[in-house]
Amino acid sequence: PSKYPSFGEYFTYETGELVVIQAKYKQGKSVFLMNEVVHKLKNGIPTLVIDTEMQTRLYVERLLAHLTKISVQRIKSGNYTEEEGEKIRQQIQWIKEQPFVHVYMPEVSNSQMYTICKMWKHKIGLQFFVFDYLKSNESESSTNYNVLGAKCDFLKNKIAGELDLAVLAACQLNRQGEVADSIKINRYLSVGIKWEYKPASMIAKDGKECGNAYAKIYVNRLGQQMQEDDEEDYIDFSFDGDHMSIIETEIQHARTDNT
Repeated sequence: PSKYPSFGEYFTYETGELVVIQAKYKQGKSVFLMNEVVHKLKNGIPTLVIDTEMQTRLYVERLLAHLTKISVQRIKSGNYTEEEGEKIRQQIQWIKEQPFVHVYMPEVSNSQMYTICKMWKHKIGLQFFVFDYLKSNESESSTNYNVLGAKCDFLKNKIAGELDLAVLAACQLNRQGEVADSIKINRYLSVGIKWEYKPASMIAKDGKECGNAYAKIYVNRLGQQMQEDDEEDYIDFSFDGDHMSIIETEIQHARTDNT
């Protein structure tokens, strides 16, 4: 299951299936992935992250902020107490003991990805694979769309399907809140989730207790999905960037139709 209880009404992470979290630039999609990674590790699930954006040292700093509740800037600067330092050392040891691998690869081919996943499936019994994130550097938009669609196809059919893994990936939305030619990506994924920070007007409407971010499941081949044209059909979350934490809020927004 997901870390987040409400997602359980819609899907669970399953071998052979691909879940894609879609968000705009700098909206916390990598933090979302990390929170799911920690949840899986705490449940004994061997996990691999291939990261095209973040070096392992930076990833571990963020991971430690999440685990210790000490801000990532204080961990980076070393500005923490002796007691906090002991807490950091304990969590570093915990990370080392987990069936967990983080691989930083700014450019990764499909064959490299397949080889890495297959190797760690053999070495640690890999079950959960996280890819951060789907992107293309092609200048022509039509070529770019095809590359993204092909990468999603590969993740779903070769990585999730042939290697029998549960796969979670991220994809960047454009300024209009859409994936480039999303039809090509949505054709292959099992579950598509749009993730976004709430604007001030939305926070005021929902109430601060309903958090500062939300998620909408708009594609779901594993169960029911939310109505894309229903602006009030979403799940509320609280995002804490200082501590790399995302939680589902206990209080969810009230719909105007009282449903």
